[in-house]
Amino acid sequence: MTNSNPEITAVCAVINNRGGEVLAVTRPFRDDLLGLPGGHIDPGETPEEAIVREIYEETGLRAHSVSQIYLGFVPAREKGSGESHWVQCFQVDSWGGTPASPEVGTKSMWTTWDVLCSKGQPYALYNYAVKMQLKELDAAE
Repeated sequence: MTNSNPEITAVCAVINNRGGEVLAVTRPFRDDLLGLPGGHIDPGETPEEAIVREIYEETGLRAHSVSQIYLGFVPAREKGSGESHWVQCFQVDSWGGTPASPEVGTKSMWTTWDVLCSKGQPYALYNYAVKMQLKELDAAE
């Protein structure tokens, strides 16, 4: 029998502002490469604990409430490092603070899904899947 529950090794977050933009972070020293805040789950952490930590580390924001919205597989060719993994994506329902760039060489900025899903962006296919999942969730409400 195979395990139907994949091992989730990374997390990412969708944080929207009132204008409908999504918060993105740049890759270290690459202002042209944007992605959703997130990262790997540390040993002993739950995905929920990991995303709260990653949001703070990458944006300076304190997530008060998060909800799971999507689980997807990121193939090695998209990641570019030769490593495939499962990523749990969360919607940040409530947060405090002002977006900042606490990590050296990175920036946080408000952008659009079109930019995050555009060719050449890291995780563009995964971001597109998250965007479509959010549309489905909105339509179901």
